[in-house]
Amino acid sequence: MNTYIHRVLKVGGIVICTAPNEEDLNAAKVMCPECGAIFHRMQHLSSFDQLRMRSLFESFSFVTLKVEITRLVPPGDRLKTYLKNMYRRVMGKTAPHLVYIGVKSQ
Repeated sequence: MNTYIHRVLKVGGIVICTAPNEEDLNAAKVMCPECGAIFHRMQHLSSFDQLRMRSLFESFSFVTLKVEITRLVPPGDRLKTYLKNMYRRVMGKTAPHLVYIGVKSQ
């Protein structure tokens, strides 16, 4: 997270953020066939667990309301199937996500 969320959200504003839980960043790396650069398919740079997610937001003056592991279930069968297949291609498995909910305190 950069300081953008902290800068644009007013005091008392609520942030909701999701991220893969304990993502294996190496499992989703690919190589560009043109230049040979190796990168994460979804451009993820960091892996999070509950403690790291909480610590990150609290370092930007957010008060944590909830941080939990959950499985994202999108509405609608077609969207659900699409997202599930995309996630499996990227991650190679169906790992749960983290959901963080916090309030900006200052």
